[in-house]
Amino acid sequence: MLWKWVGRLCLVLGNLLVLGVLFTFALYIRPLVFTNYYLEVVLSSLVGVAGVLVVYYYLKSCTSDPGRPSTPSEVSNYCFTCNFGKPFNTHHCSVCNKCVLEMDHHCVWINNCLGKNNKWEFYSFITWLFLGCLLIDLVMLPLYRRIFFDKKSLEKEIGVWETNLVCYTLFLCLSVAVALGMLFEFHRFLYKSNLTTLDYLRRSKLN
Repeated sequence: MLWKWVGRLCLVLGNLLVLGVLFTFALYIRPLVFTNYYLEVVLSSLVGVAGVLVVYYYLKSCTSDPGRPSTPSEVSNYCFTCNFGKPFNTHHCSVCNKCVLEMDHHCVWINNCLGKNNKWEFYSFITWLFLGCLLIDLVMLPLYRRIFFDKKSLEKEIGVWETNLVCYTLFLCLSVAVALGMLFEFHRFLYKSNLTTLDYLRRSKLN
């Protein structure tokens, strides 16, 4: 029960963070950075498209059924909680209280399991979130010097609270881009090794 509430909290927090970054970019960062109208239209459109795709795949990951076995498997382990024969690579999730096909792990950030039917939506979500954060960081390059060495002039131009919001957006996008880059590389390694996160953790414990 506790993990369900943690998942719901992370779900709300995740949506607020994405919307907060898009709001800050549209209202404060865009007017500070762009001097060329056509460049502004192109890059702002790219950020907007990335934002829409992030929200879309995030909601798909959250709401899609990760997949559950429909018929008992003869060559399987037996799940005594579901009273069902589990096919290979199927695990019982104690948070969702069901068996999940090709279960990778239960992710609190989507408040859902990552399984056969929603793993590509999840990978699309983290890919577009990584690209969106990277794009915002690149767009903010002209602001780096002012943020680190001339923050007072920026505060006079747009206000103290607004400057703090821009700084928060910069560091959030940088940290998320780095974290997602590491997560993406880890899942690429799992895919090449034909492993799930649960398989990897179990092998690590055995070793």
